[in-house]
Amino acid sequence: MDEATRGGGSVTCRNGSCTFERSHAPLSLETTNSTVVVRHAAADLRIASTGGRVTVEGATAAVDIESRRATVALTLTAAVPATVVVSEGKILFE
Repeated sequence: MDEATRGGGSVTCRNGSCTFERSHAPLSLETTNSTVVVRHAAADLRIASTGGRVTVEGATAAVDIESRRATVALTLTAAVPATVVVSEGKILFE
């Protein structure tokens, strides 16, 4: 999804890649063995991931990430509530 996601939604990504930019509505992602990039989310973001890589850049609303066997990279440019739980993986704060 590119540009503005206005109605919010839930997305499942398996064995591939997804990129989301400038989402203005709550977004819930479930990923398996995927590369996911979320940039400049302006509404609550929830990600559940198994395997792969999750990158969140420049979020301006709450971020909640639960991950197993994945690398999670989080870059924040503002103070926002963030919960990142990783089991058997890596957390990178950039």
